[in-house]
Parts: sequence; structure tokens; C-alpha cells
Amino acid sequence: RFLVADAESFGSEPAYDLVASSSSFQWFRDRRAALANARANLAPGGVFAMAAPVEGTLGELAESFTAATGAPWPHLAFGEAEEYAEMCRAAGLARVRVSVEDVRAAFPDPFSVLRGLRDLGAGFTGHAGFAPLGLAATRRLLAHYRARFAAGAGAVTATYRVLYLLAEAE
Repeated sequence: RFLVADAESFGSEPAYDLVASSSSFQWFRDRRAALANARANLAPGGVFAMAAPVEGTLGELAESFTAATGAPWPHLAFGEAEEYAEMCRAAGLARVRVSVEDVRAAFPDPFSVLRGLRDLGAGFTGHAGFAPLGLAATRRLLAHYRARFAAGAGAVTATYRVLYLLAEAE
């Protein structure tokens, strides 16, 4: 049977053979508690599997933001792969295996990258240090992005640094 539930708070009997999460952990308020909850819901020998963006994701946007504003990009703290591995161990998961892959997506232009993030619901409003850019800074950001990360025929790339993690309940 399958259960689609809030990963931060689900609970049920009996325990599951697999708990999986894809591209959601970066949004959790308390990642440690969510991993502890996943472990608590795994049967002995069960597997926890996840994919999540880690630091380095959207590096093109970060570099372009800094070039346009002189300030660091006020992005969501994605976390590092080893942080996730340590949190799994702390939650009581074993045989933690991680790999990280850079996944590059092509977009017609830099503005499409921003629009794509907005359409995913990945907005920045509410993040510490976020303030909408003015028109001049936005133009500088887009120009830098286009010049530095061109992929041919006017297209640009956006890189997602993706963590793949498997761990087992003992």
C-alpha cells in the first residue's frame, strides 16, 4: 500500500518498507525531525530514499545576482550532502549512501529561469535578506546571466546540484 502524507508529521501502523522523498526536504522547517519521523515509520530493514537539491544549486543565478547587486544571493539554505548523511545517522538510519549529480537544464533565456522557479512555487519572498530587485539591477542580473551562461542559440543553463541518498533502518 502507498501513503502520500506530510513528511514532517505522518505516522501510521504498520511501519513501511520504504519511505521516499523527492525535492521536498529543502522546504522543511526542521529537517532533523522529519528524518527522525521517517526512521520511526520504517520497518526493520526498511529503506529511506531521497533526492534533494544541495548547496551549489542554481549557481548561475547566485553568481548573476552577486554580479548585479554586489551582495550574496539570499537563497534558500539547501544544505550539504554530508549534513544530510549525518542527520540520517543521528536519526538511527544505517548504511547511508550518498551521491551528488549536477543536472543542467536549458532555458530559452535568463528570464525563463526566473519564471520557471516562480511557476514551481519556489519564490524568495520571506527569505532572510530578500528584497525585490529594482529594474536596473534586474537588467544587470539578466545581462550577466545571458553573457556568462549562454548555451547556444540564445539559451542559457540552470544547474541543479542533486543529492541522491539511500539509508536503511536496522
